[in-house]
This record gives sequence, structure tokens and C-alpha cells, in this order.
Amino acid sequence: MATCGHRLDRLGAPGARRVTPNLQLVGRFSRFACWGQYRLQRRQSVPGPAALARKAILDTLRPTLEKELKQKIQFQVHQLAIEGDWAFLFAAPQQPNGKAPDYGKTRYREAVRAGAFDNGVAALFRRTRRSWRLVTHVLGATDVPWMDWPRRFGAPKQLFTP
Repeated sequence: MATCGHRLDRLGAPGARRVTPNLQLVGRFSRFACWGQYRLQRRQSVPGPAALARKAILDTLRPTLEKELKQKIQFQVHQLAIEGDWAFLFAAPQQPNGKAPDYGKTRYREAVRAGAFDNGVAALFRRTRRSWRLVTHVLGATDVPWMDWPRRFGAPKQLFTP
């Protein structure tokens, strides 16, 4: 446990929690000093299990989206949260050249033309003994599809808070 009240467990380890700054510190200076310590400690922990968990999670989702979109996909990750054996991902799929996928060849073609499609994917994962399993995902939602995922799938509520 860091002196600022952060839980700095490694992401991907059982019981790991997202690292967040303790914003209830007294005084501006102590907040900034603590935030700097948080950033330094977080940067130092990234190369370990967090990077492996991120890769495993993205590699679990990739085949599903590539089949759905009928093209090779990479991800621009906006949010990845891991809480125990659960993970939540919000990302933008993109082609290997960095451009948005060509939705003209997909079942989303009409929604894209109508402006009722957002280039984002929200996905929920659960870790089994050996790997991550995709529980559910939503591509192109223009609302917040994960609001009922804690109730529907039993995922921790704190997984979905920014």
C-alpha cells in the first residue's frame, strides 16, 4: 500500500484493483505531491502483468470483432479496468493503418449511414483458470450499454466507473 492511500496491486493478479488517487487529502500541496507519487509508481508497474493482461484481453476480443467486421482489427484503448477476475474494456476498433473500420461491408452499414452508430466497442471479460473469456460485447452503441452489466452478469460495479 502506498503512503497516499492507493492500492497498487498489479493488474491482472487476483484481487487487483484499479489504481486511483486518494482525493480526500488535506491541502493542495499534499494532493499534488501524492498525484506525482501515484504517476511514478503506476509508470513503474506497467511492464509486468498489466501489459500481459491487456494483451490477453485484446487478443480475446479481436477474433470476434474481425469475424463480425470481416477485416483485420486493432484497438485504440480508451478504458481498461480489471477487478479481480473481471475486466471491462472500452475501445475504438481500427484497421492496421489506423483508420476506422470500413463498415460498408458489415451489417452495421445502414446504422453508420443514418448516424446511429458510434465507432466504439464495450466488452466485459471474466478470467478463468487459464485465460480471459468474453462474456458480452456491444459494438457501435450510442448509449451506455454496460449500465446493467453488474446486475445481469454479476460483475463488480466499480469496474465501470472512470
